[in-house]
Amino acid sequence: MPDPTPATPEEHPVHPPEPAPAAPAAPAATAPATAEPPPDTLAAHYAQHLAAAQNLAADEVLHFTAEPALMTANVRRGAAAVVALQPALQADLPNADWSAPGRAESLAYAVWHAWKQAAIASNGTGDLAEQVQRIHPVRRLLFAAAEVLVAASLLPSAEVDALRKGRGAVDAATDVDALATLLLVNWTTVQGKVPLDVAAVTQAQADAKALLLRLRPAQRLGDTGKRGEAAVTADVRDRLFTLLVRTYDEVRRVAAYKWLDDASSHVPRLNQRRV
Repeated sequence: MPDPTPATPEEHPVHPPEPAPAAPAAPAATAPATAEPPPDTLAAHYAQHLAAAQNLAADEVLHFTAEPALMTANVRRGAAAVVALQPALQADLPNADWSAPGRAESLAYAVWHAWKQAAIASNGTGDLAEQVQRIHPVRRLLFAAAEVLVAASLLPSAEVDALRKGRGAVDAATDVDALATLLLVNWTTVQGKVPLDVAAVTQAQADAKALLLRLRPAQRLGDTGKRGEAAVTADVRDRLFTLLVRTYDEVRRVAAYKWLDDASSHVPRLNQRRV
């Protein structure tokens, strides 16, 4: 006959269910690369910052050490994070540069364009006769655009008139370089006033510099001395990168105030792969 006395807990202990095994830790997210924007978008940002980059002293310039797509993705992420903080932190940080996030994103695109120009320059210059043949119609086009802008008092007539005397290939390339530079430096004023986009103007400038370096290798291009085209374009890339580093430092300062040691999780470093 069964014993009616209930079993004590000691005789038949009740064990809680074993906890489910912990899920493996998710790997740190890798920063997604940004798809390359259209060439005219990159060129427009390049033109916006070119004058400031060229004004840097040689001993201020940093060497470019980034991957354009990753760099731009990180800047966009960091800029968005800091812009979101502005309503809450502006009173606490009255001296913060709240325009830095937008400027940093624009500079990232400018650096990307300059990096492409430097990469193209390092891959050779093509057929010389073809380059000479192409430069003359480009010169005529840029002069026509410049004349319209002079008539509208948007460009100084003296700078344009000074370029009219040349006839040969060297003069044509020099004129194209000078006219393209004049347009780019004044791009915010002349944009939309002539049937040229900034990508076409920057390409004309790059083609002119390449031709000059083949026709007169020892010719000085601005303050760049006797270096080849690849070095010229790399110098512009490095200068724009220097401006980006300085500007993004302002963005990261705000992040450090808000998130302290965790700032890089929200505003990643330029080359940071995991966030």
